[in-house]
Amino acid sequence: MSERRGGGIAQALFSVVTLMIGVAGAGVGYLEYRQAQQRERVERVFGYSETLAGEADANALVNQLGDEFVRAWPTLAATAGPEASREQLEKVTNDWFVNTINSDELMRSAVERLALFYDTLAVCVAEELCDEKTAKALFTQNAAAFASTVYPWVAHRNQDYFAATGVQAMCLRNRFCAGETACPGLPARLASCQ
Repeated sequence: MSERRGGGIAQALFSVVTLMIGVAGAGVGYLEYRQAQQRERVERVFGYSETLAGEADANALVNQLGDEFVRAWPTLAATAGPEASREQLEKVTNDWFVNTINSDELMRSAVERLALFYDTLAVCVAEELCDEKTAKALFTQNAAAFASTVYPWVAHRNQDYFAATGVQAMCLRNRFCAGETACPGLPARLASCQ
């Protein structure tokens, strides 16, 4: 009888050890799976980085647009009148950006390509397919500069085409700069990145 008890205890111990090894193995497997998913999310962000590098000409045109605005500002401000209100200055500014982008086919194409790029990056981050921390580190300054430059054009387009190209790009800026994760449509204002 004692032999049976000893065999039963050994078998029970063997079962417990086997169960513990199985649980530990499952835990290790799960951790490896999560690490692989994280690596994929980071790699996707670097894929976006390569895509943006391929849009160097579009970036240059949008940057040029910002420079042109700075040069045009004294004239624009003067057209608003000597004691123009903030609303008048904003209207003159917005009209200038909308008209300048719409009147130049190459500029409009560059803005649309970059807007689509940032829109898809925004969705990738929001859906947790891209690592947000990595995306934020790589793209905050570019997304912020782009959004600042083309916001009036996106807002104008959004009047006719709800959720127009570029809306998610504006949301991405606010997500990166202010942590605003909810974005039901075009933000009423762009968050400061300071």
